[in-house]
Order: sequence, then C-alpha cells, then structure tokens
Amino acid sequence: MRIIDVRAVGLEVPIRDLRIPPESLPYYRELGRIVFDSYKTVLVRVETDEGVVGIGECMTRVAPYAMASLIEEILKPVVVGNDPFDYELIWDRMFSTMRQRGHSKGFMIEAMSGVDIAIWDVMGRAVNK
Repeated sequence: MRIIDVRAVGLEVPIRDLRIPPESLPYYRELGRIVFDSYKTVLVRVETDEGVVGIGECMTRVAPYAMASLIEEILKPVVVGNDPFDYELIWDRMFSTMRQRGHSKGFMIEAMSGVDIAIWDVMGRAVNK
C-alpha cells in the first residue's frame, strides 16, 4: 500500500460571543480578537493506492489556510509514495524537511500532526480497526 495523495482544507467558524479572551494570552485585551475571533482548524485527507482514505485534523489559532498550504506544498511531496505503515520514517522525514531551517515547532509540528493522524486513520481502516 502506498500513499498517493494528501489534501488539506482550512476551516474557520466565527466566535460571536467571546466577551473576554483567555488571560493566558499575553496582551489578551489587545490581541484577543485576532487569536480568538474564530475557531480555526485544518482537515487533512490521506489517500492510498488501495482506496483507503484517512482523515486527520490539526487545530491552529491563526492562519488555517497558510497551514493547509504548508501541508500541501511542503509535507505532501515528502509523504506521497510511502507505505503508511512506515509511519515513524514518514514522521522523521517530515520533521527533517524543515528542521535545519529552524522550523521545528509551532505551525510545522501542528501541520505534521494532522498528517500523522490521517496516516494512523489509514492504518486503522486498512486492518479494520
């Protein structure tokens, strides 16, 4: 079994009734509406050559469409062609792609997590679990 496609879709749902943002956010009164104006997430779809499809999700506080682009432009080429059961190798390759440039946390890890969840979903579906 080989991964043949990875797709990502950014989603955003407005939060209309946020009276006071969480105080854990520095400058929460000034930045609250930027970070907490909506619920933002990215859905990830991984498809295999055997027709097995897995779905993952990676939540983000800002820029879901940027994260979807990161998945499709940077991670997809790393993932396509691999056996989903080689998940540790796939994770290591995704991490290695941007680590040398200092991108080893934040958006990068969140994006990788969505792909990883979709791969685990593929594996579970492939073995009927």
